[in-house]
Amino acid sequence: MGKVEGRVISWREMPLATIAVRWSWRRAEVSRLPWNAYAILKGGIMEIIERREHPGLATLYLASLNGEDRCVEFVDTLEPGVAKSEKWVMMISTQVGCPVGCRMCDAGALGYFGNLRAEEMLAQIRHIIAANPQLNPLRHPKLKIHFARMGEPSLNPETLKALRILAEEYPHSGIIPSL
Repeated sequence: MGKVEGRVISWREMPLATIAVRWSWRRAEVSRLPWNAYAILKGGIMEIIERREHPGLATLYLASLNGEDRCVEFVDTLEPGVAKSEKWVMMISTQVGCPVGCRMCDAGALGYFGNLRAEEMLAQIRHIIAANPQLNPLRHPKLKIHFARMGEPSLNPETLKALRILAEEYPHSGIIPSL
C-alpha cells in the first residue's frame, strides 16, 4: 500500500517508479507484494520483477539490478497511431531514483540511490530487444532509445559509455539515442 495525494492506494495503482524506489529504499516491503514475472538476463545483471502491459501503447518493466536492493523501471513503447514496425521507442533508466526532483516526475520522490553502470543501462535495451523477436534493431527504420525513464542522464557519466557501446553493438543509422 502507498499514498498518492493523501489517499491510500494498492501497489497495482502505484507508478512503477514509486515501487522501484521503495524497493531500493526498503526491500522488506517487496516481500509483501505479489510479483508475478521473473527473468534473468545476460550475466545476471537484471531480474524482471514486474511487467505491466498496456496493449497498443506500452509494456512497463520493473527490474532488480545485480540481485541488490536497487530497482529501476524501463518501457517498451510506441508512438500512438504509428505501427511499432515503423517507429519503436524505448525509455530506459540511467539512475536509481533521481537527485533532481522535477515536479512533473515521481522518480525522485523517495530519494536518489545512485547512478547505473553502462551495462545496467544496456541490459534494459537488450531485454526489450529480446522481448520483440519479430523486430530487428539492425534493420528497423526508426528505433528511438530515450535515456531518461528514471534519473537525469546528463548527471551520469556512464551514459556516454553506454552510448558508445550501443553504437558498437547496433551499428545502424535507424537507431536514434535521445537524452
